[in-house]
Amino acid sequence: MNWHENDLLMEHYVRIKRYIAYRAGIDQAEDLTQQVFLKANQSLNSFQNKSSVYTWLYSIASNTIMNEARKAYHAKELPSGQETNFSRFITTDFTKEVDFKIDLGTSLNKLDQIDQEILTLRYIADYSFRDIAKLLKMNEVTIKNRMYRCLGKMKNDLEDWHISAPFNPKQYINMVNMLESGQSGPEFQKVTDDFTAILRKNFRRITSSLNFTPHTKIAYEIYPDQESMLPEAHPSKKTISGTFGQNIVKIISPLNPGPHFDYHDIVRHSLALYSRVLTRQLNPQIPSFLLHGVGEYLGQVWSREQVRSRVTSIYLQRQLPSIKYLRAVDSLKFLGIRGRELSYTLIDFIVTRYSWDALHRLLRDLGNLEAIFERTPSQFEAEWKQFLMEQYMDNDCYSSGAVIVPEQRIPNEGTLTILIPAYEGVQKTRISTFIKYAQAFESANHGTKVTISTMPIPDFYGAEFLERISGSHAVDLVFWPYDTLFSRQGLFVDLLHLYKEDGITHDDLYKPLTDMMTEDGKLTGIPMSPQPLAVFFNRDWFNRANLPEPTEDWTWEQFFAMSVHLKAANTARGKKIYGSAVPIILDVFESLAQSNGGSMLSPDNSYLTGYLDSRLVIEALTLLLQNSQDVVKKVPSATSTVLREISSGNVGMCVGRIGNYPFLSRNPELKERIGVAPLPRLDNGVRANAVWIPAVLSIVAASKQQQLAWKFIKDIVLNPESEFQYDWSKQETLTSRSSIHKLKLNDEPVWKVFIDELNHAVKPVIYRNPKIKMIDTEDRLYRLASPSSEAEVQRELSRSASLIDKWFDETNWYQ
Repeated sequence: MNWHENDLLMEHYVRIKRYIAYRAGIDQAEDLTQQVFLKANQSLNSFQNKSSVYTWLYSIASNTIMNEARKAYHAKELPSGQETNFSRFITTDFTKEVDFKIDLGTSLNKLDQIDQEILTLRYIADYSFRDIAKLLKMNEVTIKNRMYRCLGKMKNDLEDWHISAPFNPKQYINMVNMLESGQSGPEFQKVTDDFTAILRKNFRRITSSLNFTPHTKIAYEIYPDQESMLPEAHPSKKTISGTFGQNIVKIISPLNPGPHFDYHDIVRHSLALYSRVLTRQLNPQIPSFLLHGVGEYLGQVWSREQVRSRVTSIYLQRQLPSIKYLRAVDSLKFLGIRGRELSYTLIDFIVTRYSWDALHRLLRDLGNLEAIFERTPSQFEAEWKQFLMEQYMDNDCYSSGAVIVPEQRIPNEGTLTILIPAYEGVQKTRISTFIKYAQAFESANHGTKVTISTMPIPDFYGAEFLERISGSHAVDLVFWPYDTLFSRQGLFVDLLHLYKEDGITHDDLYKPLTDMMTEDGKLTGIPMSPQPLAVFFNRDWFNRANLPEPTEDWTWEQFFAMSVHLKAANTARGKKIYGSAVPIILDVFESLAQSNGGSMLSPDNSYLTGYLDSRLVIEALTLLLQNSQDVVKKVPSATSTVLREISSGNVGMCVGRIGNYPFLSRNPELKERIGVAPLPRLDNGVRANAVWIPAVLSIVAASKQQQLAWKFIKDIVLNPESEFQYDWSKQETLTSRSSIHKLKLNDEPVWKVFIDELNHAVKPVIYRNPKIKMIDTEDRLYRLASPSSEAEVQRELSRSASLIDKWFDETNWYQ
């Protein structure tokens, strides 16, 4: 039995981990706790109930911590005199609305080891005096006396910091993942005084400007540097001086501002961070770009002239982005397009042209813009850009995004514009297919004109795409690389409504795929080119190994067993041979997890802890990782890499996207030898396939020809009698059941496999939480492929989940 399945042990998990976190630091807590419980589970038979289970676990934990400290000492991992424990913070009031956290590690370190242990067990592990007396084998009265003397010593330290608030450790002690900074002398006192002074001076101005008094205290945490403040995965670690979370401001010490800031920059920036946190407390649904605008405007970090200089430096000859783009763009691009400065000008526009009251109302009721400003969204945006041009841009600057252009005439009733990517290479046939059937639609609908417009694929991920689907000049239909971020912005028509209006259903489409395209109960597009995972294998390798080819229902356990035989029977002199290749990517991991009844992501799609490191996921991933040694080659992608491995004869089978098949079938040396099998399931598991959707056909919400666009979809794309279905099937996987039946695709063994996988499609995690694609998650998983034991996998996954969740919490990009 694994230790995490043992209820007797798990009952004490949280307390033991909390104790270890205090003694050894949060960075080591997960690893050491895993070690403690692994040792306990292995020694459970020798436990003779001579003490309580917790006392027994406590002794194992103490020994483990001491052993780790000895290792670190002998390895000289720490500078002389520096301890392995991390800073403790206490909270002190300087106004009734704000908590301020200062490093009290030095004060705690003045206590001897037994006193620190008593405080840890009482206030961190939450144990009674009686329990502590048993654990430390001391008299209960002695424990109480020592603890109260400790509190007295620490109270004196607090008073030395000019802190008059009564000290209650259980209320105020807070552990922060930060090594001792050494900043506990007069210089650090000046830091706290300066932060206090600037907030005291501006507190009433900021709260009055928002017409809001905080209902929950906002805590400040000061970190020695960016490394200790931001998680490992943060993409902008070196250029950020502070960040924020729910009711908390995190900021680096101005004593160590780094190369991009000075002391006063950090102190001033704390006001912008405080303003953002306060605004988020006012309304948790406020989007990130507005938080930035309010924060910079109220924080008074920049003068208007500084904002003017920053904006004109990149927008003299460049189109201004739309408000929708500011709302949707990721953090790195937001900084790169001067998003903070543009958001500042938006707040300035509202306050200057309308009123503070209008801003108050908007922040509290984001969906009521038209009533507040008596403008449509497009009119409001045009006025803002005009204001920006007049107030911030040079007189001779005529940014195409800022200029108010006359409304163009409404397109003719029969004009339809379809935007598609400017494909290159073999995918160029997609363009010709759309052109061919645009002409067919024109012929069948007299007086209708269909225009095919193209745009480079990279532009579909930025401001250019949003501009093409917004405002009075919006296109009508888009064939676009699907991105959940955009589909959640209300940019596309709900097709379920159109289905219902026509009295028809979407049952002809594969339900797992339409579920992927559905956000908040709205179907945002027709999936056009689904890419499930499958297994490609070389028949010659199987013949030489005397193995039967994979069947319709096979398991990962069989996959790995076959890999061993394939390698043994197909050795080649001077060449490194593997039995198979598996891409270490999110979609393979999620397919394994769901096959075992789990998922890497929580049901509300907001965090990984407890899911990525859950028993069901660990079991599934350990099976894969334990076999990724000399027999199964780990590769970083499911497309070009696996294609290269099997084409060059390095492996006998591989897991990859079905888009590899056309390339393999056109290879004269391989086309007769390549077979295709379904993605395996786990033994005792279910079939699950994280299907990627590279292209979707959507009706633009801003289109003036929505009914005509819907007619094109019904008559051309969804109609099983349309020749479009035949042409499309030659290059992509169809999603219409009736068209598949009509074209008898299920009679072709290869396509039967691909099509059947659609019945087992599950939603990839990047569709469930688009933040995931902004970090090096797959690189993290690829590095994970080396652990061999389940315990190692558990530790690595817990650590990764914790780091990524922390990054999620501190990244308010997708709101």
